[in-house]
Order: sequence, then structure tokens, then C-alpha cells
Amino acid sequence: MNRHRPVRTEIRWNGAHYVASCQNCGQPLRRVGKGRWREAPPDESAPA
Repeated sequence: MNRHRPVRTEIRWNGAHYVASCQNCGQPLRRVGKGRWREAPPDESAPA
């Protein structure tokens, strides 16, 4: 349902996008706008 919220302490800049893990499901996320997060494509990974 695209109800993702990042773990705020894990948000990192990967050189092209802000990425983090989802607080609820753990999926890697990419920021697509101010306050909007979506699942990251497979070629982008959230920080470990």
C-alpha cells in the first residue's frame, strides 16, 4: 500500500537518492519527494 516510513537514524545519501529501511516491513526505501518514500528498485540497497 506504499505506507512506508524510514528508520530515521538509517537515512543516507547514496549519491543519487536518500535511502533507508522501512520501520514497518524492513524493505529498502528511496525518497521520492518531501516526506514521500517508496520501495527502492533492486539495484539500490538501503544502508546496512
